[in-house]
Amino acid sequence: SASVISVVAPPILGALPVSLSLDSVLVGGFVQKTLAVANTGGAPLVLSAIAVGGTDALQFSVSPGSATMAPGASQNVVVNFLPASVGAKAASLTLIHNAAGSPANITLSGKGLAPPPAPMPAFSVSPTSLALDSTAVGSTSQKIFTVSNTGGAALAVSSVTVGGANAGEFSILPSSAASIGPGASQIFIVTFAPTSAGAKSAALSLTHNAVGGPGPVTFNLNGAGKTVPPPQPTPTPTPVLTPAPSPTPAPTPTPTPTPVPTPTP
Repeated sequence: SASVISVVAPPILGALPVSLSLDSVLVGGFVQKTLAVANTGGAPLVLSAIAVGGTDALQFSVSPGSATMAPGASQNVVVNFLPASVGAKAASLTLIHNAAGSPANITLSGKGLAPPPAPMPAFSVSPTSLALDSTAVGSTSQKIFTVSNTGGAALAVSSVTVGGANAGEFSILPSSAASIGPGASQIFIVTFAPTSAGAKSAALSLTHNAVGGPGPVTFNLNGAGKTVPPPQPTPTPTPVLTPAPSPTPAPTPTPTPTPVPTPTP
């Protein structure tokens, strides 16, 4: 009788792309793509090693590192791109297997992009100088100025100081450090308290962490002290004398006529 010879079909690695682009990624980020590996043969396909090599191999990774697939089955291979620096990157994905044509190689590519600059605070002050009113010695006057943060991170005003010839006659509130959020502002009050007459000047310095810092931003303070003459005493009014009324004269009495006697015949 004739003998029957059974032929076992070998494993066959399904078609794979010759290259795989992992697009452009910010340095410090990552992207991944999935590669479907199929066994189109009649016996198990063994991927004994799945690895990345080449110039920029350390900026790519792959999972799993090996796999076995039954006839007709497939396996997803995940490729990750994690650029460590700016620029084009290249590597090679190698699959060592037990089918014809081993190993299979796929070119990997990607590009690292520079991350956007970190948000920074931006310092703005208005007005840029202050002229305080002429103020009497011993009294005070006040004006305000505003520090605004037009940037995207917190603005730290680390110190607020007054210097110059007449620094002791000007003061600032708040006088300590201030934190101003993005888009916010802080009002400062300048008080001028002259101790003598004449023109006064000082310099206000604000140290901050914005562009141009940490060196201080300085602007001028000006004022004038004046002496107020002491109040004059109010004169005492002179009393007005009212003359006494004249006495009313007594009425003159009317004389009573004396009767004339009748002569006797």
